[in-house]
Parts: sequence; C-alpha cells; structure tokens
Amino acid sequence: MDGAVAIGLATPPRRIAVLAFSPLARDSRVMRTVQALAARGHAVTALGHGAPPEDLPAGAEYIALPAPGGGLAGRIKLALGAAPARLLPPLAVAAHDLRAHHRAARRALVALRPDIVHANDWPALPAALAARAACGARIVYDSHECAVEEHADRALWRLLLRPHVAAVEARGIRAAARVLAVSPGIAAALARRHALAAPPAVLRNLPPYQAMPLRPPGPGLSLLFHGLLLPGRGIETAIDALALLPADHVLTLRGEGAAAYLDALRARARAAGVAARVAIEPAVPRAEVIPRANRGADLGLLLLPDGGAQQRHALPNKLFEYAMAGLGVLATPGEDRAALIGAHGFGRLVPPGDPAALAALLRALTAEEITAMKAAALAVARRLNWDAEREILWGAYAGL
Repeated sequence: MDGAVAIGLATPPRRIAVLAFSPLARDSRVMRTVQALAARGHAVTALGHGAPPEDLPAGAEYIALPAPGGGLAGRIKLALGAAPARLLPPLAVAAHDLRAHHRAARRALVALRPDIVHANDWPALPAALAARAACGARIVYDSHECAVEEHADRALWRLLLRPHVAAVEARGIRAAARVLAVSPGIAAALARRHALAAPPAVLRNLPPYQAMPLRPPGPGLSLLFHGLLLPGRGIETAIDALALLPADHVLTLRGEGAAAYLDALRARARAAGVAARVAIEPAVPRAEVIPRANRGADLGLLLLPDGGAQQRHALPNKLFEYAMAGLGVLATPGEDRAALIGAHGFGRLVPPGDPAALAALLRALTAEEITAMKAAALAVARRLNWDAEREILWGAYAGL
C-alpha cells in the first residue's frame, strides 16, 4: 500500500470507475462517492446493478451489470468459485470469474481503461486487479465491512467462503494505492491482518446534512428499523419486545426483504399478539429516508448480534441516518458504536438478543430523556455529516 494520505490536497481530473456489486439506486455510500468525485471534476463511470440512479451527477456515466444469479444455480456457482481457495489461495481471484456478473465487470473495466478503480467491498477487487494489469489503473479499495468476519456466525460461510474472501482481499489490498474503512475498528483490523504500512483512512457512512425539526415523543412510542430486512439484524428481538410493551407502542420495519422472510416476520408478530402494531413497509427513495424517519418515529433500532469484529465495529448508514432524522438510538454494544453514542449522548445501549431487556429499557425511559436524546441526535448531525466527511475521500485521491 502507498504511503500516508495527505488530506485535503487537490488532484488533477482523472477517469474514475466506481464499481459496486449492489443496486446503486439504493446504495447510499456508493452514490455519495460518485457524487463527491464528480464534484471534483473527475470523469466518473459508475458500475452496479439495476436501473440508473436518479441522482447520477451530470456528466457521469452508468453501466448496468448483470444481477447475480439466485436460486440453486447461483449457490452452486458461488460454492465452486470459493472452493479452490481452500486448497490453493492464489486460485481465488481466477475462480471469482465463474460468476457472470464478475466477468462482466472485469470486461467493462478493461474496456474503460480508467486511471483509477474505486472498488467497493472485497468482491470488486478481482475486476479492479484486471484493470490494473490491462492499463495500469490505480486501485482505491473501499472496505464496507470487515470482510473476513462479515458472516462469521454461519458455519458453512466460515468453512467454505471465508478462505476465498481472505485470499481475494489479501491479493487486492496489497495492490491498492489507497484503502478506506467505515470505522476505526475495521481500519485497525485491516491494518493488523494485512500488515499495512499505514492504517486505512476512516470514511464513515455519514449522510449529507438535512435540517430536521425536533419532534418530542407522544405518549405511545414509535420504534423504527430501516434498511435491508434480513435475519441477524435484531428484528425478531424488536417484535418480541413489543409484546412486553404498552399497546400504544408501535414498530415500523421499512426496507426490502425476501418475501419468505417478511412472511416469517408477520407470522412472528401474529404469534406474539402484536400484528396490528407492526408495520412492514417498502423502502423509500434515498432522499426520503431521513424526512420519513423524522416524521414518523421516536427511536431508531440498531440491534446487531454479539459476534466478531464485524458486529463490534460496524457503523452502518442507519446509525447516522437515525441521528440526522432526530431519533434517539437504541443500539447493541460495540466498541465504535458505544464510543460514539457515549460521546454524544443520543442513544442508549441494550444487550443483544434480549427482548425483555429492550422492553425494560423502553419502559424506563421518560419523555424528557427521549426528547434529550432526540435533541442530542440533531446536534451531532450538524457536526457529523457528509459535507465534512467527504474531505477525507478527496484527500485519499490526492496524489493519485
């Protein structure tokens, strides 16, 4: 990895490819990156899944990649691509191309011949390496997660996929000119694991500043979880806790999820006797995420399980979106989350996977305490927002 980054220095315009294997219209971090780089005068091409984002900057281009295959065939290809790394880690990058969307990304990058590839998360690294070999493109690796711990709670993932992830990331990070991470803990873990000469720059998931009004809570609390609706995010804990709370407390689950999982959540709510108090809503456009949260909720939930480095150090988008919306935050402990919430006083910590503890905390909170948390959230949002944080991204590109 190149030496330390000089923050805030300007750099001449470059042709930058921003690659992410995600639906970019819903990927806040990637689109903030695209917009910030375009604002500096770079010629940006974004590559991802789905329809072109509505807020793609003027002059920027978009290449839609094939969506990753699902079902049994997709799982088989995933397993076949991961298997070689258990026997011979150098084969991991080549095996990565067994999946069509990975091959498409590699072909697109080689054809683009960019000066820089901004590779979002570890799956983007093999295509970035191909561009580096073809045209000398520099690589900026943006690690969204602690890759080797992301699904460490799943035995099959640990057995089969972790060696593949570790091998791909190790190869890519050694070739990267710059490395970014979403939290101090993940930055430190990457530096230790890969013996980096300089720690990655920390680029947090902060939204652009939006001024929101302070809305004191009503007699019945409105709880919100927004984001991808997936297992392992504490949603079940929230539903079970609701059954232990007064009948005027409600829970909104807002986001995309698999139909089978959403049906399971509805069944859980019925079994707990709270089906009428649990609303499952589709995701809203990114521009509406914060205003909708401000209008309709008092407290935002971030109930990650007690796991490895990924859970301990995660600072997801929703944490800062809740704060920007003026919501108090109820979060499970994690070193980086606890430090942030403790320093700014906009939330409380609650043990993971414990509905009774969550319900007890909610019953004990007074209206005055919740109003104080909401006011603290609005105050921290004025300090921690993308308008300031993007300077770190611009600084990472200085000298490239």
